[in-house]
Amino acid sequence: MSGMSPLDTDKVKRFNAGAHDLKREAESGGFAINEDGLNLYKKACEKFINEWSEVRSRLWGLGDKAPLGDFPYADAVADFNVKAAIDGSDALIPNIDLMVDGYKQALEALEIAHRNYARKDEENNLCFARINQQILDGTA
Repeated sequence: MSGMSPLDTDKVKRFNAGAHDLKREAESGGFAINEDGLNLYKKACEKFINEWSEVRSRLWGLGDKAPLGDFPYADAVADFNVKAAIDGSDALIPNIDLMVDGYKQALEALEIAHRNYARKDEENNLCFARINQQILDGTA
């Protein structure tokens, strides 16, 4: 996540795909995370989600074609600004949307992984309780 910029479309797409993969991995029980880990990563994800959502809302104004004058070059510059912000294949707002979605997917993955941890912890506790009972009963 470090060094990621909405200007680097390829990196943003890889991050988003990785976050979706992380969620699928958590859903399949592929990893678990304890409460402390969840809280640490949750805080980071929420920070990025909030910050990039704010940046996105400020950038939305760039979607309005700026009145730069009445000549072809001014129109071309104004059109380029709109394309770079909103409409282009490497535009900022779609990339920010992918980044925010990626952080949301990562957050969901962490919450699923925490449930995995809690479930596994409960299974372990039950197993240890059975072993302890067997020791007490002399059947172990």
